[in-house]
Amino acid sequence: MSDTKRFNPFRPYTPAPPGMFTGRIHELNRIDDAFIKLCNNNPSNLMIVGERGIGKSSLLLFANYLARGDVTWMQSDKYNFLPIQFSIDKSLNTLNIIKKIQRFLERHLGKEEIALSILKKSWDFIKKIEIASSRINSEEQITDPNELFDKFVYSLIDTVKMISDDSFITEKGIRTRKDGVIFLIDEADNASPDLDLGTFLKTLSEALVIENCNNVMFLITGLPKTRKILYDSHPSSLRLFEELELLPLQPEDVGSIYLKGMDAINKNVEDKKYSISNEALKQMINVSEGYPHFAQQIGFTTFDLNTDIEISKETTFKAIFGKNGAIDLIGDRYYRDMYFEQIKEDSYREILQIMSETEDPLSIISRKALRSKFSKSDQILDNGLKALKDRNIILPVQGKRGWYKFQWIGFGVWIKFFSRK
Repeated sequence: MSDTKRFNPFRPYTPAPPGMFTGRIHELNRIDDAFIKLCNNNPSNLMIVGERGIGKSSLLLFANYLARGDVTWMQSDKYNFLPIQFSIDKSLNTLNIIKKIQRFLERHLGKEEIALSILKKSWDFIKKIEIASSRINSEEQITDPNELFDKFVYSLIDTVKMISDDSFITEKGIRTRKDGVIFLIDEADNASPDLDLGTFLKTLSEALVIENCNNVMFLITGLPKTRKILYDSHPSSLRLFEELELLPLQPEDVGSIYLKGMDAINKNVEDKKYSISNEALKQMINVSEGYPHFAQQIGFTTFDLNTDIEISKETTFKAIFGKNGAIDLIGDRYYRDMYFEQIKEDSYREILQIMSETEDPLSIISRKALRSKFSKSDQILDNGLKALKDRNIILPVQGKRGWYKFQWIGFGVWIKFFSRK
């Protein structure tokens, strides 16, 4: 595959682009339904949770493209929203988020003088804060968080009403009206207590309702602990959202990812057409076990390593299990530190290996089943289970005494194949 060596359609380090996106029918139907409601001034908010590498950011990116009309879903017409997307990190506070939103609006709406002048006037309070904060004992400085939030809310509402009004036309006579604004917030689980994310979203949503600004919605993603972060900030904030949990993809969806990659490669060659054997495709699907980050890394290493017209099972085996292959790279990025640094005892790793080989798709297993396969004593087993629970590597199954599961199912998938190398 030398003539396509420079092109690889897989992206294991970034969200999957819409052209490579597959599956998630239920979730996209719910997103599409929320967008339809937003068009009718009846906003509903969504929270998408799932473990690392399950495809949350890829789904959010697809929602972004859908919102602005770059792609369509099912029978829906093209949408015409303004999506504002950003990620949360632990250093963010309320002022940081407000600045992110203001800079985004200036970038995407300030290309014409009329829009820019309106934005500058409406969001002028931020500039005053920045100037005042650099002065000692400045009388202009806004130190009251409530005052800062109020100024932000009214500036946002003014902007939303401006861009959604039928009369919003630039100085060049171009109609640039939007049907609404969608906040796409990724990695919400990184929110620090100081950010107070639940209170921020709850208070902002209530202010939008009071001001009759009904064409704004929120779509947030994060690890499962996002629920607790929102609850600890403001218990009522969870009521803002319909929650969707991302689970592993179906085998046919994983296969579709690889076949889309093959189609993308063949579009970049003039004469030869490349293919993949059924045995190779089956192996790639089986090892990925429905995890998008596994599928993307396996696809990347396989397509990068292959030099033949047809990708063979021998090539995929080497790409997956060989030195610096997909299993090694996935472990380095996600799991190796957890497996070797957080767990010091080989006997504890044996517990994880037994759990990873269970036939249950969620790796749920009872202590009795563990005991039947564990090579050490009862006391060492119990000590290991306690240590793994204390490190949040495994969790007790609610409502099933003496049953356990992985905190991250993908970790169990990696252990299973890593231990076979």
